[in-house]
Amino acid sequence: MPSLLVATDDPFALAMSAAAGLAGIALAWMAVARLRGAGLRAPGWLLGLALVGFLGSAVAGTAERIRAARSEATAPARIDAPPPPPPPAPTLDADAPEAATGPDATTTDGPPDTAEVPESTDTAERQEPTTAEALIADMRAAAAEGDYLRVGQRYRVLSAMQPAPEGLDAAWKEVAAARTKAVKQWIADAVQVARGPCTDGEAIVAAFNKVRTVAATEPTFAAAKRAVRRLEDCRKKLERHTLLATKRARMDARRRFAEDLQRRIRAEHPRVRVTTGGKGIDARVRIAPIPADAAARLVDEGLLDEAQALGFGHVTFSDGTKSTTHDLEPRSDAEVAAEKLQAWGLASPLSLED
Repeated sequence: MPSLLVATDDPFALAMSAAAGLAGIALAWMAVARLRGAGLRAPGWLLGLALVGFLGSAVAGTAERIRAARSEATAPARIDAPPPPPPPAPTLDADAPEAATGPDATTTDGPPDTAEVPESTDTAERQEPTTAEALIADMRAAAAEGDYLRVGQRYRVLSAMQPAPEGLDAAWKEVAAARTKAVKQWIADAVQVARGPCTDGEAIVAAFNKVRTVAATEPTFAAAKRAVRRLEDCRKKLERHTLLATKRARMDARRRFAEDLQRRIRAEHPRVRVTTGGKGIDARVRIAPIPADAAARLVDEGLLDEAQALGFGHVTFSDGTKSTTHDLEPRSDAEVAAEKLQAWGLASPLSLED
């Protein structure tokens, strides 16, 4: 049950405090009525109403905290870095084909160029091909390995070249059927993600990073665009969920901060009350009555930095006669939530360009 000695942003705690105050009034009324020999029906009704309000607020507040806890349990876990984007589009070396096919060209029996035939299939070690022939060869190699994500990346680059590279159509026909089958599965997976609760940023990014490789010339492009639009709707839901979860988490953290601070200060100054109010960057905490030297000691110990990190915009100390307010510059809830989205790489809208 929330402490009645510490002000809070929780509406249920405020309602419980109001009901408790109403019950106190009813009890006082009953005492006066008994002394005067008057009837107790009216104060009795008031006391009953206060008790019903108190119990109702307690039950509703408990239910809300349970629901919020479940929501936090399903909130996405933060990752250290967003998944890597698709590799940059390689540029075609216009002189390479002519050098290989010109009238003065010569051939050797030496080993093949490692840029065209990678020694390792590991993505981190593979040297990116830079010519059309190398890209086509790598597309075929990727298909043989079952890496249809790389097939799509290579084909997307090749299909954008003007004029179309020689041999592209033949190579694409060899891999198109298997690639299309894989893409259809990716699209189905993306739609499934978009139908979910949209609280898992990693799942959204993983689905998008596959579907985004579909080229405009592929038969599945229209379906891929529709899937990306649904993923964008899902990203917006995640954005709203993250902001709401951030607001709740910071509000709870500020409440716990006030309760812990009051408990700590009262070890030396039993009459001190720590109260909070306001929302967002206007959230404030007031500590009173506290001697000026004790307030200065709290400031030296880093109280203001701690309050600012939790989102408090103002900290006020009062000794009962004079008040001193420190204005802080906390980050807003939206900024904190945006940082979480950025960690997934979901701070910007998702789209699939033609």
